[in-house]
Amino acid sequence: MVYLPTEVELSFRHTSSEPETYLSGPLITGEAQALKEMVDSFSSLRERYGGSHARTSLVSYLADDANRILMIRRPAPARANIVANVAKLTHLLAKMTTDAGYHGLAYQYYLDAMQLAQESRNPSLQAIVLRSMATQANKLGHYQYALKLAEASADAAAINSLPAVQAYVLAGRAVLYAAGRQHKLAEVDLVKADSLHKDTNGGGGPYAEYPRAALEYQLAQALLARHDYDAAIKALHDSIRHRALDQHRALAITLASLAETLLRVGHLEAACAQWDLFLRHLPYARIPVTNACLATLHTSLRPHRNNQQAAVVLARWY
Repeated sequence: MVYLPTEVELSFRHTSSEPETYLSGPLITGEAQALKEMVDSFSSLRERYGGSHARTSLVSYLADDANRILMIRRPAPARANIVANVAKLTHLLAKMTTDAGYHGLAYQYYLDAMQLAQESRNPSLQAIVLRSMATQANKLGHYQYALKLAEASADAAAINSLPAVQAYVLAGRAVLYAAGRQHKLAEVDLVKADSLHKDTNGGGGPYAEYPRAALEYQLAQALLARHDYDAAIKALHDSIRHRALDQHRALAITLASLAETLLRVGHLEAACAQWDLFLRHLPYARIPVTNACLATLHTSLRPHRNNQQAAVVLARWY
């Protein structure tokens, strides 16, 4: 039984006054393909520019086109495919809304996505949604709730999920274990996630693959929680090396984490170099989390403003 925090009515479903019709054959294939391409497009936009970009466009698409498609009666296997793709889009909307800083609204979208994932009878998708909810809960300071969600995510992923999905949820749970000082459990999850990742071949799209760079970032966060700074620095470097140069959101966040860690261990010049790279990606991904990173940059470097390299970095944004 997959854990669902509460039950809510979907916010954009069953709102059309148009009569239901029955579709079969090529029309179903076309709609499913269109939805899949929308998933790919909005996922790519978020990775490159953060969730604030095009978020309202996705809201409109779900309220209009997706709602219309969901209202149409169709054979059960085809409907499951349609519902799963709408669930993915709703999950993406939740992540984009989290990026934009609207956490309460994002939570409601996560619940919508979870109900759709359950309706589509897709345990892998349920696992992905629960993992995202766990990440959000932890960032908002609800650790025990986050851990419960992460454990439910791992349970769901164990039900016939791709290795990439299992690696994704185990890496997320490992970070929570590490945050709770359960370092042995965290290490077990990370070792298994790494092993599962080696069994993936990529190319399956945003809900069927787990980038190496993302796994290395999660490893770094777990290492930081146990103050293993040297190993965390290596993992962050590896993550950056494996990122595409146009993934501005992820690169900005990872570079900021690396800069903070380098400064923590006394490597001012190396930290400044990473902050400089962070500032190159920041204009493309201005969201609350990267704005917070910018504030950290100023707070951490201001005491070193007499250092020439630090002064140059501090002056860049003004």
